[in-house]
Amino acid sequence: MVLVLGMGCGSEEQPARYADFLAKVIRQILREEADPDRQREICKTILAHLGVLPSLCTCLRN
Repeated sequence: MVLVLGMGCGSEEQPARYADFLAKVIRQILREEADPDRQREICKTILAHLGVLPSLCTCLRN
């Protein structure tokens, strides 16, 4: 898989564009990787690198 990162900063639409970009990346991973355990690990790795995983886990516990 090849990821092209070309997101500029500064506009109000950036968070929505970034979320859309991440959704596309994750959908691509789910299409290309057949093993559900591997899919989960890849997605968890992406979220952990983004710093989202700890917040998400806290939200899901509450």
